[in-house]
Amino acid sequence: MESTGPADLDGKKMTPDVGHAEVEAVKKKDGDRRIRSDL
Repeated sequence: MESTGPADLDGKKMTPDVGHAEVEAVKKKDGDRRIRSDL
């Protein structure tokens, strides 16, 4: 696992902020899609 390199470490550092925001955006899109398909 440790041989993945510096890119992986940078990615891990970014995850809490950027990753969480992306996940929330995807969740919101999914929610909107479900609500629209229900209507």
